[in-house]
Amino acid sequence: MTKNDDLTSGNAQQVAEGEVFPPASPPPLGTKAGSTEDLKALHADLTNAYREYLEVAKIKPSMLNPAMLSLIQAFLRHNEVKAEAPKQSEMNALEKRLQQRRAVRDIDHQTQHIVSLNK
Repeated sequence: MTKNDDLTSGNAQQVAEGEVFPPASPPPLGTKAGSTEDLKALHADLTNAYREYLEVAKIKPSMLNPAMLSLIQAFLRHNEVKAEAPKQSEMNALEKRLQQRRAVRDIDHQTQHIVSLNK
């Protein structure tokens, strides 16, 4: 085929000499995001991926990523997933444990500082 050959219908595009492709088909009717089934499948995939990430993060907390946690938080917010607020007695117990950990940490830091001064 040469550059001057008639492409018969006028609907085809000549990409390179000797290669003729039909015109691009119009986009399928429906939403830009896809069909409802596609969206449900995507939602299920995201839910599973986020759940797996959090399960692995329980085992290995060092892999927690603030950006990923923000994505999960936004996903939960957009899906109106809410957690029940803990009872006051549970909060008091958690606060007490947190204070104990802080005290131990502070003692460790003071001990390390004293050891470093004695060297």
